[in-house]
Amino acid sequence: TDLGNGYQRITCNLDATGNDFGLAFIDVIDVQGVGNIPNLTNLYLYGNLLTQFDISLPNSLRYLGLGSNQIVTFNPSIALPSSLQYLDLPGNQIVTFNPTVALPNSLNYLWLYDNQMTTAGYTASEPWANAMSFIAGRGYVDFTNNINSASGTTLETILISKGWSVVP
Repeated sequence: TDLGNGYQRITCNLDATGNDFGLAFIDVIDVQGVGNIPNLTNLYLYGNLLTQFDISLPNSLRYLGLGSNQIVTFNPSIALPSSLQYLDLPGNQIVTFNPTVALPNSLNYLWLYDNQMTTAGYTASEPWANAMSFIAGRGYVDFTNNINSASGTTLETILISKGWSVVP
């Protein structure tokens, strides 16, 4: 569908039987209906124009790749699947990471490198970290290559106290 100004809408009706699905580097601005893909375990939406992510996801999802989009604040209003182990958000414009809906305890890897986080953003992100339960050897949070380092911040201390290994 031609939307004018050089933009077009592509509608994909999926009947997926596999467990991987990706729409990468094609300027996607919105995604809907992914929650209806049975047995989906890996969703790759890299290099698009997503500014937010608030879609229903299947309970089978283990990996969510949202790198290199234009997300400024990651705060979905819909709970992420309890099976999610990898949340990949590098290369966005994230200033604050403070989801008000609890992240699943299954989460082992959270990649927030190459974003726009500053010391103020880390402070604003503390409520999310405080709300998490402690799980020994939980996994890794990577904050490298943000505007400011997470090293020495209260957020780093909180995450370590919750069982995370932090790459500041």
